[in-house]
Amino acid sequence: MGPGQWWTEKIGTLPWRTTLEKGPDEMRHLMMYKLEIGSHRNSDNSILACGDVEGKFDILFNRVRAIQKKSGNFDLLLCVGNFFGSTPDAEWEEYKTGIKKAPIQTYVLGANNQETVKYFQDADGCELAENITYLGTLFGRKGIFTGSSGLQIVYLSGTESLNEPVPGYSFSPEDVSSLRMMLCTTSQFKGVDILLTSPWPKYVGNFGNSSGEVDTKKCGSALVSSLATGLKPRYHFAALEKTYYERLPYRNHIVLQENAQHATRFIALANVGNPEKKKVKIYLFGGRLIFMVCLISVSLAQLSIQIFSSP
Repeated sequence: MGPGQWWTEKIGTLPWRTTLEKGPDEMRHLMMYKLEIGSHRNSDNSILACGDVEGKFDILFNRVRAIQKKSGNFDLLLCVGNFFGSTPDAEWEEYKTGIKKAPIQTYVLGANNQETVKYFQDADGCELAENITYLGTLFGRKGIFTGSSGLQIVYLSGTESLNEPVPGYSFSPEDVSSLRMMLCTTSQFKGVDILLTSPWPKYVGNFGNSSGEVDTKKCGSALVSSLATGLKPRYHFAALEKTYYERLPYRNHIVLQENAQHATRFIALANVGNPEKKKVKIYLFGGRLIFMVCLISVSLAQLSIQIFSSP
């Protein structure tokens, strides 16, 4: 198969996996899934998720334009990890002042270090530039984003801190506990569509496939692990480790004790514009997701036939 061709293969619990290869230099960082499950109309979104941008806005948005030209428009771009970097702000100023514009509605998490706190002055969330929105809320570093079409995204900004006072770029056990309480206490709760965090969940590699050079017993956040266990996201995106890792889908129920439930697919994304040509450096993920509210429990369980133990 030559560059530029499409290939598909049947895998696991996903109906089809589609990877777009357009030469080693042009499309090597895009991993795309075609999740066309069922025939629900107006019940899905085409979504892109991105790892650490680190101020490389032109590289990211030029890549997005190329993807949309080839594969059609996406509805949202969700950015995890460090959106801003330590480089000069000249490139950002062009977006902030409207000289340049993001080609897609983009949502970003907050700061992960003191250096970038200055970009997120409005804790309630705000438009940082045209088509670029910071996901801050009245709840501080965490929140729930529900699209008009039903997509439910839960997000947690920053890195873990067990110290008081909690830095402006960190989250605490109380943040995680209150976020779980917002959703998990109702009898109707079955899970969320997407969870966005910057850190990986600690131990996510347990009982799963190799996470490469990242030791998931040492890196990541135990609080994020707890959050993912409670929220049961269908997809969980994270970054910060500068590598791509797609864990085998893991179950959200106890075998022989609970009814079968949907699986969680954890996907860590690499940093934008990295020079590597290896799969571990993929920084964009794309897919069409049918919302959980549009799928009955039986359908969700059918999506998760070949799953593995929870970490």
